[in-house]
Amino acid sequence: MGQPDGLRKKRLLTLTYVALITCGLGIAILFLGKGLWKQAQKMGASWTVANQLKELDTVRAKWEARTFTRYRLVIETTSLRDCREDVEVKDEVVTTIFENSCGATRTITDLFNYVESTITSRECGPNGCECDGVISVEAAYHPQLGYPLSMHTYLKKDWTTAPYPLGPFGCLLIGRSLPDDTITLTPLK
Repeated sequence: MGQPDGLRKKRLLTLTYVALITCGLGIAILFLGKGLWKQAQKMGASWTVANQLKELDTVRAKWEARTFTRYRLVIETTSLRDCREDVEVKDEVVTTIFENSCGATRTITDLFNYVESTITSRECGPNGCECDGVISVEAAYHPQLGYPLSMHTYLKKDWTTAPYPLGPFGCLLIGRSLPDDTITLTPLK
C-alpha cells in the first residue's frame, strides 16, 4: 500500500529542506574554511620566516665577527648554465676578478642578502605557489666563520602554500632551473 498524498508531499518537503540546509551549511563551511585555512597558512609562514631569519642572523653575526677583511672567493654554480666566479674581495667590495663566467660578481654579503630575500619575499615558482611552492634556499654554513659553504635553491611545497581544499588542480608544467652554489673562501692578509 502507498502513502497518502499529503504524507508523501510532507516527507518530500522535509527531505528537500534537509537537503537545502545541508548544502547551505556545506557551502558556508567551505567558504569559512578557506578563510581559516588562509589565516593558518599566513601564521605558519610567518613562524617559518621568523625562525629562518633568526638562524641567518646567528651565522651573519659570526661572519661579521671575523678577523679579516680581505678574502678570495670562488663560487661554482650549477644550473642550466654552469658558471664559475673567482674574485678577490676587500671590505665586501670585489677588487680583482680572476674568472667570471656568471655575469655579476658576488661577495659573502651578497650571498647573505640572497638567502634573506628568498626567506622574506616568499616568491612563487613559475606555476604559482599552489603548484610549485615558494623559491627557497637551503644553505650550509661554515661552523666558525658563518659564511655559506653551499646553497641549494629549490621550490618548496608545504602546507603553507597548498590550496584549499588540498591538492593542486590544473597546474601547468612550466619548468625553471634553480641554481646550486658551492662556495670556497680563502682569507687573505
